[in-house]
Amino acid sequence: MAASVKDVEPTELWKGAKRWVLAVGKNVSLAIVEIDPKIAAPHPVLKHDHEEIIYILGGTNKLEYPELGKEWIMKTGSAKLHDIGVGHKGGPVGDEKLYVLEVRAPPPKEIEVKWREKKS
Repeated sequence: MAASVKDVEPTELWKGAKRWVLAVGKNVSLAIVEIDPKIAAPHPVLKHDHEEIIYILGGTNKLEYPELGKEWIMKTGSAKLHDIGVGHKGGPVGDEKLYVLEVRAPPPKEIEVKWREKKS
């Protein structure tokens, strides 16, 4: 089954941030995240038990690793790997919406369970 953001209901991550899960397999998931800087609450620091690669589809992202004291400005077309257990946060720079492609391996359990329930 092929999916598009037009076919999928987004979930709210936090105020002003939504995720469209497009595909979930046994070992990987794919989603698009939209963050609207005009209404978005501050991005919380996240730590995952999975690897995550983000790719900036549109907008500019300020990515921070607070525990490591590092930050990057990511523009459209750039990518970054988040290692397992490394705290990170990010958000749009300026007034333009930020669009991020997320690839997660393995898929987070909550996403995998919702995906399986939806397909049955």
